[in-house]
Amino acid sequence: MTRFSRFAVSAPLALILVLPVSATADNVNATLPTIPVQGVRNPQEFDFANAPRYLKRFSAVPLSERDKARLLFVATGKRMTPLPPDVLSKLRLDIENRGESWPVEIKETGEVVFPEIPAAKVNDAQVVANVPKGTLLLSMRVRIVPSAEAVTLGYLNDAALQARAGWKRASGGIAALTVPHFTCAKFRFSRPKSIAITQEGKQIWAAPPGTEIDVPLSIPGASDRAEVLWPRDSDDQISGCKLN
Repeated sequence: MTRFSRFAVSAPLALILVLPVSATADNVNATLPTIPVQGVRNPQEFDFANAPRYLKRFSAVPLSERDKARLLFVATGKRMTPLPPDVLSKLRLDIENRGESWPVEIKETGEVVFPEIPAAKVNDAQVVANVPKGTLLLSMRVRIVPSAEAVTLGYLNDAALQARAGWKRASGGIAALTVPHFTCAKFRFSRPKSIAITQEGKQIWAAPPGTEIDVPLSIPGASDRAEVLWPRDSDDQISGCKLN
């Protein structure tokens, strides 16, 4: 059985408190059967107990101090690479405890949404996947939530601060000390997009089209009112990052 590790960090904010395993996304694609979890020999398992704890710690932050960030869990390949749509469509996760089972929602983006289960069942529960052991990674992430209206550079800075504070609170202990100070916001798109920053109608920063773009949180000559412009979609993902 694989347990939640205390901490794993990558350059961007994206990935924290990983449930590590060992295999590639290609291997997942090759072995995913369209059968119930229980039908797989030696299925992938993760301890579930820590997930509610991370969520509880994050939720303990006053809402006014986390309204621009949110905590979520994501299923990826071994190296934290996104799972292809055909893999995600076949993936199934269940929380199991002594014969009882609760299905886990898996979104098209790879986000997994754990159901609430009775408190007495949490400590001994496992997340079981319909893939062989060593083919999947589950990780906790903190993402920036864009405002419904214009997104300004000031908003991104505030959101990055909230994301860092939320990450530290969820991590707890020594792990919280390793959370970096964010100097950029990483935008991830399902299709190439461009980003521009304008102030008083003039463009002061721009990036060519791409599926991943790092936007500096500090730009010479830009005020907090400078607007960050991009073609917005519901599946856009924004997280804190640290420029080299």
